[in-house]
Amino acid sequence: MKEYKRLYRLNSENREKINKAERERLKKPVSARKRKESRSKYLQTEKGMATIVRNRLNWYENNPQKRIRYYRLGSQSLSDWYIRQLLLNQDYPKELVNNEDFIEVKRLIIKTKRLCKTLVNCEQV
Repeated sequence: MKEYKRLYRLNSENREKINKAERERLKKPVSARKRKESRSKYLQTEKGMATIVRNRLNWYENNPQKRIRYYRLGSQSLSDWYIRQLLLNQDYPKELVNNEDFIEVKRLIIKTKRLCKTLVNCEQV
């Protein structure tokens, strides 16, 4: 019984020291550089990657109007991410999808198709 009391007293003293050290640590401000380094290390872990994906999905759910506007801007200006998405949906291999020249060719094809559509519509009117 005496041994148990001695161990309990030691544990409670250690717990108090740990709590005091933790309070002191929290009082000191952390520099932005250290905070950025620790954040980048965390995001490189598996748990951090899951956090990134979860936050992105939450943003999509919470901002449907912004998402629609962002997608519409990409389709109007024919940005790279929009063309890559089209190519992936059309089952092109990834080597072609990541090739800048191929993206530029696809952009020109889409522009000419759009021009042909507008010309045909203008002639019908």
